[in-house]
Amino acid sequence: MSLRERRRIDFKLRVHTVPADLRMPLPQGRRLTEYAAAYRIAVESRLLWDVWMIDRYEALWIAVSFENDRGEAEFHTLRIDPDAYRKVSCDPYETDVEVG
Repeated sequence: MSLRERRRIDFKLRVHTVPADLRMPLPQGRRLTEYAAAYRIAVESRLLWDVWMIDRYEALWIAVSFENDRGEAEFHTLRIDPDAYRKVSCDPYETDVEVG
C-alpha cells in the first residue's frame, strides 16, 4: 500500500495533446476507449486542470469526470504524459504525493 503526503504546488496543467496510443481509432486489441475519451475531453475542453496527484515517479495525474453518451457518469484519473501538457502558474494549492 502506498503512503501519501500533501505538497503545495503553484501550477495547473493545460493538456494539449492526446498520446499516440490513445488516438482514435485505437490500435486493434486495445481496450482503452474510456481513457481515450477522458484524455480527449481534457484536451478539447481547454480547461486548466488541478493536479490530482503526483506519483512516486513524479508523474502528474488529473481527475476527469463527465457524463458519457449513454447519460452515465464516468470518473477517471489520468497520468498525463510529459509531452502532452504545459504548466500554467496559479495560486498555490495542495495535492497528494505518493511516497514509498
